[in-house]
Amino acid sequence: QQSLIAMCGKLLRVLFVIGRKQCEFEGSKLLQGLTQMKELQAV
Repeated sequence: QQSLIAMCGKLLRVLFVIGRKQCEFEGSKLLQGLTQMKELQAV
């Protein structure tokens, strides 16, 4: 549940920046931090 909340927060930040700077969305950049969270939860 915490990872879902973290992912939603990150998505909101990404959407905010996209709206402000009018840049393209790159989903791969959004998912980069998620692999680190999965590794921490596995430990």
